[in-house]
Amino acid sequence: HKCLRTPHSMASPPGSTDMPLQVEPSPLEPLLRHMQMGLQISNCEKAEFALSRAELDARIGEFEARLRSQQLSNAMLFRRVEMLEQVLQIERLKRESLQKDLGSPPQLSTPLQSPRQILAQRGSESLEASLRARKVNMTARNLL
Repeated sequence: HKCLRTPHSMASPPGSTDMPLQVEPSPLEPLLRHMQMGLQISNCEKAEFALSRAELDARIGEFEARLRSQQLSNAMLFRRVEMLEQVLQIERLKRESLQKDLGSPPQLSTPLQSPRQILAQRGSESLEASLRARKVNMTARNLL
């Protein structure tokens, strides 16, 4: 039990012999402590939730930035591939035109094939070897 002074005992003149009254705790005090503790716990949970949400928002922002970067990179690579395909088509047309002017039938020393056709014929290992050999001979920078 807590020893509390009542307002009446506080107002007693100095030197009086009034003894402080011991007051029984109110039946509402445990309820009040419980409610205060619940409020404190609730505030802590809210703070933890806000912190978790901020961390997750930051991670989402990072992932969205990575996604945008990858999409831009993919779009740039796609444009380069399209440009190279156009250059290749123009060169083929020039070659066909030149061969028609010379009167010789269009023949290639090696027929042009798609990467899928090459892969189906030779297998992936030989394709990788020919790509490595081709890299030594010709690079995209040399083409541009």
